[in-house]
Amino acid sequence: MTAAVEALADPGDARLARSAVGLLAEFNAAGVLDPSDVHVAERVARLGGETDERVLLAVALAVRAVRLGSVCVDLGA
Repeated sequence: MTAAVEALADPGDARLARSAVGLLAEFNAAGVLDPSDVHVAERVARLGGETDERVLLAVALAVRAVRLGSVCVDLGA
């Protein structure tokens, strides 16, 4: 287990999006995604009727990129 995952092992940690499942939960627990990234992706998915968790992860990563000041996502990285 990495230090980032160990740091987020507490289910009461504010850095965890408790509503997250699947890939969103894994990337959130690893510290890659903030709860805000997860919540925006979940909301966009509900509005668009999307269920593919890979699409939700892509949305969350795009939200993260903008939050961190980028205007694009390097999918290769």
